[in-house]
Amino acid sequence: MSKKQTTPKEIKKQAELLRFKIEIEEDLKKSDKAKLAEFNTRHGIKPPKKR
Repeated sequence: MSKKQTTPKEIKKQAELLRFKIEIEEDLKKSDKAKLAEFNTRHGIKPPKKR
């Protein structure tokens, strides 16, 4: 596996994607829980188990 140099452009792109993901999650927290569960399953994110 060759170690590739990460360019500032790529870092910025990743940061933007992460920020976008966080914004979506914040939006979904505000909206109803059913929508959040649907989003998570669609994106392969396992919701935390209820205790």
